[in-house]
Amino acid sequence: ISCMEKTGVEQGEGTSSEHPASEALAAECISLIGHSNIDQLIELQQEIKDGFASSNETLETMNDFSAREFKRLEDELEKHTKLMKDMKKDLDYIFQKLRVVRGKIQTAHPQSFQ
Repeated sequence: ISCMEKTGVEQGEGTSSEHPASEALAAECISLIGHSNIDQLIELQQEIKDGFASSNETLETMNDFSAREFKRLEDELEKHTKLMKDMKKDLDYIFQKLRVVRGKIQTAHPQSFQ
């Protein structure tokens, strides 16, 4: 299909009353630019469109992968955060017990802490 068939404009054909300005502009552009150049532009546009479609597919695949990895890492981080909180509670308990024991030893043997 040539660019003339795609636009529906043929050489020597007059403009219709519905779209006289747009058809006149299209006819003028076609007369200024060769048919082969317009066909090359259309082919180039199609190649660019295909490239964008391929890039879009690649980006969608990457987004899906990223979403899965984010979910996995989020779950892992949640587990590690819980573990750290539990460890902090345990250490707080241990240090509290150590302070109590230290206080008892200090009371029983004050000379050891001078």
